[in-house]
Formats: sequence, structure tokens, C-alpha cells
Amino acid sequence: RRLSLRTLMSIIVTVLLAAAAIWAIFFSPLFALTTSRITVEGANEVVPAEQVIASVDEFSGTPITRLSMSSVVQAVTLVRDSQVQRSWPDGLTITITIRRPVMVEMVGENARVIDEDGVEIPGDPPEGLPVVALPSEAPLRAQAIEQVQTVWAALSSELRQMTGKISADGQQLTITLADNRVVRWGTQDDSDLKSRVLKVLIDQRPAQVYDVSSPTRPVTS
Repeated sequence: RRLSLRTLMSIIVTVLLAAAAIWAIFFSPLFALTTSRITVEGANEVVPAEQVIASVDEFSGTPITRLSMSSVVQAVTLVRDSQVQRSWPDGLTITITIRRPVMVEMVGENARVIDEDGVEIPGDPPEGLPVVALPSEAPLRAQAIEQVQTVWAALSSELRQMTGKISADGQQLTITLADNRVVRWGTQDDSDLKSRVLKVLIDQRPAQVYDVSSPTRPVTS
């Protein structure tokens, strides 16, 4: 009986200690998130650290042991990606990647700056971005943005300065030069070669339309 009583008491003590440990780790104020202990890396004037901290204010007081690190920063539109690490005992270190403008999309007569995901970025467009016309459907839109980036990277600085607008539908691209001449680019394949061929054609063959969709057999008209 004494052995059984000791065993029972030992089990009860063990269970109580485990419950106390679980409560201390997951529910007590010991590890409760304190906003003053949040550090933000990668912030700037576009997305200040205060904005990121404010977006996680709803988690204040929640033990950091219960926070999902992948879902803490969600409400800041201009944050493209974030990595969150626990800073024991009650803080977080948040490293953010801010969306960067890559092109200017024309929607009717309106122009808006977008990033590589097609998300609008408020403010005036920086110089040197391509002006584009894109489809509205999500799959084609994503493909078109990727195509424009590939073609824009292939163009020489001189050709970029001559470019008025790039139209992409997710498959084919067309470049309208600033003087309204048209370049039928085709797909994004062989963009480096197409860029070199286009430069030669513009320098040597005055035309209204340059078709470099097949760069080894270009056509002008």
C-alpha cells in the first residue's frame, strides 16, 4: 500500500509539474509579447518600422511560444516578404522585404506603379521604368509581367530611351516606340538576340514596323 501510495503521489506530482510547465510556457505572462521588444530590420521611409510594429499589435500579450512565425506580418501591403524570429523571452525580430517598383502600368488614361507581383505601389514612378499594358486575368497577368521584365533587361539603354510602351498579353509582346513605330517582339525567347537585331534594323532600315519575332529572319515594313 505504501509503495502504491508513493507511486500515485509521484505520478500526481509529475502531472502537476508538467501542467505547470505547459502553463508557464504557453499561457503565462512570462513569454507574453511586448511591443517595445519588437525589432524591425529592412524598414525605410516607405514602410517605417512603426507601421510593421502596429500591424502585429493584435498579438501583444500573447506568449511568443504560441505565435505562428509565418503569419505574424500580414496587413502591410508594401511588405512583399517577412521573416520572423523569436527574441526570448518576450520579443520578436522581424526582417522585411519591401516591394520595389518595376514598371508603370497604364489602365485607360491612368498610370500606376506596380511591383513584380503586380501590386500597386503608391507615389510617383521612379525614372527609367518601362510603361506597360497588361492583361487583367491573374495567370496571364503574372506571365506578362515576367515577360516584360525579361525583355526590358535585354534592351540596351538606347533602345529603352526610344521605347514608349510595351504591351504584353502573357504570350506575345509588342513594343511601341516613342515616335509610334511598332516592334513585333513575339515571345520572350531569344530576347538578347532580338535586341541586337532590332538595334541594327533601326540604325540601317527606316520603317514603320519592325518584326523581330523570328530574329534570324527579321522583317520590316
